Amino acid sequence: MDYDFDKLDQHFIGLTGKYLKYYGKRYSCVVPNYQRLYKIFVEEYNKYEILYNMKEIKRNEQVTLF
Repeated sequence: MDYDFDKLDQHFIGLTGKYLKYYGKRYSCVVPNYQRLYKIFVEEYNKYEILYNMKEIKRNEQVTLF
């Protein structure tokens, strides 16, 4: 995790401190405006016909042998 924080500070000075203050050293975190962001994510992926749901991806997967 230290490598990640070093790189974060290298490119965005001071962001590691803000991150640690808000999320601590948790491996995952919940985004405060998750529902709004997820709605935008789904709309954009659908607009460009990009699959993002694993069940849909597997259903549309083509198997090639060669």
